[in-house]
Amino acid sequence: MRSGLCRGMVLAIVAGMAAAAYGQQPSRVEVSMHASVSAVAPGSPFDLAVEFKLPGESFLYWENPGERGAAPQVLWHLPEGFSAGPLRFPMPKRKQIDGKTVNYINGSPMLVSTVTPPENLEPGSTVKLAADVRWQTGGDNAQTGTEEVALALPVAAEPAPAGDDDAFLFRLMKRTHPVDTDRATDIWLGAETSKENVAAGDTFDLILDVKVKAGYHTQSNDPIGEFFVPTTVFPRLVQGFRYGTPQWPEPHIREDRNFGKISEFQGDFKVRVPVTVVGPTAAAEVTLSGLFAYQACNEQGQCHPPEAVEWAVTVNSQTVGEAAEAPVTAGGTGTPPPATAAATPAPTPAPVAGAESGTESGPSAGSPPSGLAAWGIWGAIIGGLLGGLILNIMPCVLPVISIKVLSFVQQAGDDPKRVFRLGLTFAAGIIASFLIIAAVILTLQATTKQTQSWGSLFQQPVFVVAMIVVMFVFALNLFGVFEILLPGAASGKLAEATEREGFGGAFMKGVLATLLATPCTAPFLAPAISFALAGSAVTVAIVFVAAGIGMAFPYVLLTARPGWMKFLPRPGTWMVTFKQFMGFLLIGTAVWLLWVLAALGGAEAVVWMTAFLAFVGLACWLFGKVEFTWSPSKKVLTYVTALLAFGLGGLFSYGMYSAAPPVDWVAYEPGLAQKLAAEGRTVYLDYTAAWCATCQVNKKVVFGNQAVLNKFASYNVVPLEADYTAYNPVLADDLKRFGRDAVPLNVIYPAGKPNDPIVLPVVLTPGRVLAALDTAGPSSPSPSPTATPQPAAP
Repeated sequence: MRSGLCRGMVLAIVAGMAAAAYGQQPSRVEVSMHASVSAVAPGSPFDLAVEFKLPGESFLYWENPGERGAAPQVLWHLPEGFSAGPLRFPMPKRKQIDGKTVNYINGSPMLVSTVTPPENLEPGSTVKLAADVRWQTGGDNAQTGTEEVALALPVAAEPAPAGDDDAFLFRLMKRTHPVDTDRATDIWLGAETSKENVAAGDTFDLILDVKVKAGYHTQSNDPIGEFFVPTTVFPRLVQGFRYGTPQWPEPHIREDRNFGKISEFQGDFKVRVPVTVVGPTAAAEVTLSGLFAYQACNEQGQCHPPEAVEWAVTVNSQTVGEAAEAPVTAGGTGTPPPATAAATPAPTPAPVAGAESGTESGPSAGSPPSGLAAWGIWGAIIGGLLGGLILNIMPCVLPVISIKVLSFVQQAGDDPKRVFRLGLTFAAGIIASFLIIAAVILTLQATTKQTQSWGSLFQQPVFVVAMIVVMFVFALNLFGVFEILLPGAASGKLAEATEREGFGGAFMKGVLATLLATPCTAPFLAPAISFALAGSAVTVAIVFVAAGIGMAFPYVLLTARPGWMKFLPRPGTWMVTFKQFMGFLLIGTAVWLLWVLAALGGAEAVVWMTAFLAFVGLACWLFGKVEFTWSPSKKVLTYVTALLAFGLGGLFSYGMYSAAPPVDWVAYEPGLAQKLAAEGRTVYLDYTAAWCATCQVNKKVVFGNQAVLNKFASYNVVPLEADYTAYNPVLADDLKRFGRDAVPLNVIYPAGKPNDPIVLPVVLTPGRVLAALDTAGPSSPSPSPTATPQPAAP
């Protein structure tokens, strides 16, 4: 009895969530905005929600993400006079990923804020409510992205209730969000601290006092059995405080005739969470808050849905500072999670971006610096110096070092000091050239109003794609596929200026040396330019001045000690080999960026990015085929062809990637198609695989046809997808049962006829599918397309 009731409760919850999410399993994260009203009234608060639809087994990170990940951020854009309350998250779960503790939310989570309009709203008008949303998902299909969502609502004298769909979403939201202590179903919860006044370096206990309702119990923090819901404490992040590992009471272990051993909490118990003050706090009075998550069951085995209860307690800080400290986690390690800023646990208003503000809600999503970037300004200096030094061993640069130094020696005669001064002037010309590049960068920075951090740029797919193309193109340059040359007129004018003797000529020789080195330096300047775009004006100047000093250093050294030129390596074919080797480093960088792109847009983004690079390579190859002796018309034709290859390749690749899947496929389970057909649903079952070209063509041809999509909608067809990309013996048996040994296999189960499937041919056309659907007929009127029956768990 107890086993059946518990299993029935679990299945009911799973079926309810599956029904709510039916048809909402996108291939990428989808974000939308919903309101709890259909019309806004002056001064009447309402809820505004951002809903996420997550692909596959993906999840979002909770507001305290744990030891990895970053919580979603919402930047509200509300009309003047509107105010938004704190952003509220659903009840989280906790798990270990690669040894790291992660707090996450899954399903179709909704982040909610209570919005209050001003009293002076004019009925009859319309208001636009918008938000910039940034997220990072975890799981097999990890993604990072940003999106702007918006909706328009009319203004009425009295608020109007939301429509049926939105009303249902908000009812579901209330079942998945935490409750206040006075609304807890089966427990009473209190919170206190062992100290009221604390200072930096202090350690104290946060004490949660729990009283479980008579006749009920909760599972312990470490239940016996993977299907039991553990009792968990989720603290919110707060500046200056670090939470340790909670100290739980000894659980009550008993033997159940159905489940075996059970580890549970009963009656009254206390949970102690060690807290350390690790730095200055934002205010003298600090609220520590979080959630107590549990599931209560009675002695008959009836279990209520899992619930999270809010707790909060206030302490007085004697160490108040202005600087915001890096966040800490709730795992006792004290390691800040990446890309997370301290979150204020107390109920503070959510940021609103209007005419005067634009603050983000939630943790920062910028990635922490790594490598030389972690060294701040010194890392930029070292990186610039090393980059400039490397340029001197490129084939375009190394052979001219001795020539330039010898020319200074000849000009100066026997005066070593003049030789050195000429060398310094030549170095000044090099540095001036790099400063010109820096000025161009700063102009571009001001024009684009670039304010993002270097780490946050890598969260923008467009930026990552551009960087991949830059790395790939300049790698091809280093491999010798094409060369970067200055226009003849420009180099001629500069050459005339350098023919003058004296310091003016030396300066212009430095400028010319830098420009003539462009074929070799451009591939190395490109990453520096990309880095500088995200920095301040000081960073830009430092990076390029350091690069100029690095390139100029050998000239200054050798004009001070001309005799040391005998130690310079002799020019030769080794320089070409070295240049080509550096090309592989850029290819390696492009591969790493492809990995970043996979996290942003999934495997499909990498596939079509690689296709685009094939077009880019073709364009560069055509560019490199142009010869000086060709006629102008032949050159123009080749350049135009190269540009067309680049442009059309980009349009084709992006078009193939961005084509949204028109059908929301439901994951296959054995017997599900027959079960749905028996219950009156017409089912379309597609056995497919990522490596099956015919499968992909069938999908594009059939489900890119509007008549097929309309038929699916009018017939209420349930689309099931059986993914055979990885070998699955169950699917292999299915294929054999239908007389096939490979995919594709497309089958239609008519409503009410689970034993009479219609097998479609291997190659599909819209006409064949439409004819088969007409033969099968529509689903029965009674089933709802948003309440698909799910098979019982074994």
